Amino acid sequence: MDFALQMVEITWTKHSRGGRAAARRNAAPTAFPLPDDAPPFVHTVWMREWDGFTPRTSVTHDLPRGLPRGIGVAEESGGLRVDFGNRPSVHLRPNQFLRRQETFLSGRGCSCCGTPWYNLRTLNIVYGKVRAESFLHEPAVYIDDRRILGARRRSVGSGRQVG
Repeated sequence: MDFALQMVEITWTKHSRGGRAAARRNAAPTAFPLPDDAPPFVHTVWMREWDGFTPRTSVTHDLPRGLPRGIGVAEESGGLRVDFGNRPSVHLRPNQFLRRQETFLSGRGCSCCGTPWYNLRTLNIVYGKVRAESFLHEPAVYIDDRRILGARRRSVGSGRQVG
């Protein structure tokens, strides 16, 4: 099965909600070039406020255990089925990719003020030929599950699948 998943996760505290820190956080990419590894694999990129939003990466071939929690993939005739657990499955045809973005609160919170950590997670999944630039253009399918963090059940995105 030829596919690659890239998880880009940005984590910050209330200290990066405005000014230069927010501008730097908002400038962080939602996708990176893929490493030159044999598929299938998961490429993880972390960017944290306390590291100056400097990208840190890892690659795992330990599938399905290396997939993010709640994500399932299965090859079917003519494509790849991607399951998110909380929404209908998405079917990718060869050489398509999808992007899903979600925001959430996590952690015990910042040691200085006790506020929770804010997170933006972007999952990019490509099926078929995996190239370094696979995620550096517009996806065939985009799922926007971002919410305004700290607010009750308000969405930034449509919560819908586009594509």
